[in-house]
Formats: sequence, C-alpha cells, structure tokens
Amino acid sequence: MLNNFHKSIMLLLIFFSPYSFEDHYNELNKYNSMDSVINIFRYQKLTNDLRSMLKSEYPEYMINFTGFGEPEKLVDGALFVEGWPRWLRLQSASALVIKTDGKLYAAWVNPENSYIKYVTNDKEMKNIQPDIKKWAERFDNLTFTPGERRKSVEDVIPETQYFHSEDYSVRVMLVCADSYNICNRALYIDEDSSGNPRFGITGVVNRSPCEQDACPATDYQFEKKVTGKSLFWPLMNPRSPLSKRVW
Repeated sequence: MLNNFHKSIMLLLIFFSPYSFEDHYNELNKYNSMDSVINIFRYQKLTNDLRSMLKSEYPEYMINFTGFGEPEKLVDGALFVEGWPRWLRLQSASALVIKTDGKLYAAWVNPENSYIKYVTNDKEMKNIQPDIKKWAERFDNLTFTPGERRKSVEDVIPETQYFHSEDYSVRVMLVCADSYNICNRALYIDEDSSGNPRFGITGVVNRSPCEQDACPATDYQFEKKVTGKSLFWPLMNPRSPLSKRVW
C-alpha cells in the first residue's frame, strides 16, 4: 500500500508531465491556410500575448498585416505567418513564428527603419530564430543590428509621381526599406478611373553617372514578367510612353 506521501509524489509527477498539459496555443491548426490565416489575429490569446511582448511597437508591427502570405506549418508544429501591404513585400513586411508552447518570434521592416526589428519572449534562444532569419534574407542590405541613424538623403526626383488620362492613371513610387540611401527601386501602380489599383510592377531607376550623393535620373524601367515587355519612362518627358496603353 502506498502511504499518503508516495501518493502525493505520484500525483505531482502526473500533474507536471508534459503530456498532461494542454498546448498554450491549441488552435493554431485553424489558421494553417490562406483562407483562414487572415483571421489569426482574432485569436485573442495570441493577440494579448503579442501586445504584451511588443508593447508600444505593437501598432508598428501590425500595420504590415493588411495582406498575408501563405502560412507554413513548421516541423516542430509551429506556425509561420507573414504579411505586407500590397506590392510592398520588400519594403514593409512583418513575420511571426508561433510555437504551440507559447513562444513567439516577431520581426518586421518598415520604410522608416534602417534595420530589421526582432522581438521574442523566448529567453533561452540567444540567436535569431532560424525561420525568421531565412525570411529576412530577402531584404537587401538590412540586418538585425541597429545601425547609427544617419541623416536622410535628399533625392533629386520626387518620391511619388502621377500621370492621368481619361481611362486610367499611373502612380510611380520610390520604394526602399529606408530613407538613408538613394533609392533606385520603383513601383508602377496602374489604377482605373476611380483610383482602384489594377496591378503593380516593380522596376528600377536608371541614373546618369556623377560624383554626387544623388545622381540625376534618366528614366524608370519596368518589366512585366508575364509578357516580357519592358517600359521605359523618361523623366524628362514622362507623358510620352504613357499616352497609350503599353501592357
């Protein structure tokens, strides 16, 4: 017969067994698809934990989840989620790894940041979580190390330019992850007459050689991958290539 002391020990062992605990996030499987991941931040337990972890940076992190990428179920049962505003995947994006035991790993990039911000509640992991580190490889010249904040450079071309016709409008924006270097990435957004975006194409800014920080730009160059067609938009006469539909 077991005395009361031994019975108490056995009960404690059973109670603290890892198999007796319910996962902290036991509803992750509900959000493992494109149709359902858009609702993941309605999972109140997760949202409360994110707010507690990110504190004042929570709004800055969440603003990128206006669109979602394909969620990924990781080998350890964790869920990888990422989001970004439409057409700004390389300029403004957030990622999250959610482990069932409650550990969270969050990273994000905004145009105002000169580095990738990273926050976790996992006090045992000293390095960047591997799936977050892989996600971050898409951002050129950005690391997880906060650099000295430099003075913003002033470009010789505007950040946004417009062209309007009776049938459609075009908005061309400079899109880079920070404002501390001259930006040579551009985004071509085709809008209907009501201002609704129809498609967006990334491109580059071609510049003349010079010895200044900001060299004069000669044109934008955009290529539509589906058709293989390229569009050059000369900055000296921006109306000319857009006076008729080119795509």
